[in-house]
Amino acid sequence: MEIFINDQKLDSKLEQEKKISDVYDSVSKWLESNSKYMVSFLVDGKEASLQEIDSMDIQSVNRLDFFIGEEIDILK
Repeated sequence: MEIFINDQKLDSKLEQEKKISDVYDSVSKWLESNSKYMVSFLVDGKEASLQEIDSMDIQSVNRLDFFIGEEIDILK
């Protein structure tokens, strides 16, 4: 599975994540700790709800896209 943030491919390996929701949670925690926020999230090019991704195994997905913004952008 490939993971992209703002169209840039991530060079990291999945460690203990088994479901797409695990990956989502890991990225969300990283965003919070870096004063960023998630604008949108795509699974194989389609929007998915948190309920949907909770049942998706990482083997069933080819690509995840996270679109991220900076908190400073909200204040402008």
